[in-house]
Amino acid sequence: MPAPPPPPTMPPTALTPRPRHAAGGAAALVIGIGAILIIANVILQFVRLSVGGLSESAAEVNGVCQSALGQLGQAISSRLGYGVPQALCGRAAAIEDWKAVTLWLGIVLIAVGLVLIARRAGWVSAASVRPRPGQ
Repeated sequence: MPAPPPPPTMPPTALTPRPRHAAGGAAALVIGIGAILIIANVILQFVRLSVGGLSESAAEVNGVCQSALGQLGQAISSRLGYGVPQALCGRAAAIEDWKAVTLWLGIVLIAVGLVLIARRAGWVSAASVRPRPGQ
């Protein structure tokens, strides 16, 4: 009796289980990008802006710009045609905004990478993350 033919091979689909090492590269990439963003945040902490011959951090400049006296100074200097304080305050505010964006995005990406690693290791299953019907 002849041997039965081998079963047909099917192309990989979304339903085909992936090898255990498939998520390792993605997790490492996501964690790496998150770490780079947090390093960028640390670098932004040390950006210095020149204010009237003084070198101040962006946080200090932004604090002065947001104060009542800083707002008054910006209004007066713009009426006199001297736009340097407004440009400097805008630059300080942008640096402060980017510090927040890089910090939170870095934290979220590292958390996503750790979840990928946990799912790959079997510590967390996909079913435990989904809400159960009726809840």
